[in-house]
Amino acid sequence: QRRVRTIIVKDLSRLGRNYLEVGRYTEVIFPENKVRFIAITDGVDSAAGDNEFAPFKNIINEWYAKDISRKVKSAFKAKALRGEYTGAYPPYGYDRDPNDRHKLVPNQYAWVIKEIFQMALAGKSCSIIAKELGEKQVLRPQAYLHEKFGTFASDIVLTYPYAWDHSTVRAILMNQVYIGNMVHFRTGTQNFKSKKMIWKPETDWVVVEGTHEALVDAETFWTVQELSLI
Repeated sequence: QRRVRTIIVKDLSRLGRNYLEVGRYTEVIFPENKVRFIAITDGVDSAAGDNEFAPFKNIINEWYAKDISRKVKSAFKAKALRGEYTGAYPPYGYDRDPNDRHKLVPNQYAWVIKEIFQMALAGKSCSIIAKELGEKQVLRPQAYLHEKFGTFASDIVLTYPYAWDHSTVRAILMNQVYIGNMVHFRTGTQNFKSKKMIWKPETDWVVVEGTHEALVDAETFWTVQELSLI
């Protein structure tokens, strides 16, 4: 809308660490829209002409972001191999152990998980299970997280706290966490630049068995996996 005349950042990395995107803005978008760009500590000021070192600085910034991403992934993998829970919120039916935040302990909704597996074992589909849980007014996972942590405060969750759906039931039935196993890296991104989550092949998963108290026995879990219900 041509309402911005000047953009000032501490250094080029504050504008971004993707050197292609930063270059597109500083060399194309800003000049075309007559926007002055200043990166203070890098000595960049478009009003003073091109800074020949800026493109190299952008590449260095992206390399730094890639290196940090690699180190973070390495740290998470080390925790995964130790069987530690690294998720933002504990899975439905569990809380974090008050004595060790990387361990899981059953909570007051553990019975719901057990009942879901028993209904599936009896031949009920995910849709039917979801419907019966709603009729019993069992708090859905998103509503529980909102109640406990204040997250997922959408109109649907607040208005319909007992409205389970088949996809939520299906995700529970497929989660090995309920037989005491910790499974990491089921999802991820193509690279450190992408934010789109993708499902990874099972060969990339890190599975550590017996890390916490199981809510379902292994025989029941794997029997449910063989059924066409999920």
